Amino acid sequence: MAAAFCGELFTISNLCEVYMVVWGVQINPQNFQRKVFSAKGFVVKTRHKRTCRPGTPAELFRRGQAQILYPPWCGPGGEGAP
Repeated sequence: MAAAFCGELFTISNLCEVYMVVWGVQINPQNFQRKVFSAKGFVVKTRHKRTCRPGTPAELFRRGQAQILYPPWCGPGGEGAP
């Protein structure tokens, strides 16, 4: 559901920020990325990159057909928390 709060194209960092705002906690970005990529069909690579900011261009994704991050991220302190 968090991907619904991102634009059509988004970075994994954008998606992570949504989770952090919703749960009100800091999330380890590397663990979050690993969790998102392990959920088959949750995000889809677009072959596009965001280049409007300084630094290495960020890869852009779009929502996949999977609507649930499975296995779920249970929030702060819950099992499966990134």
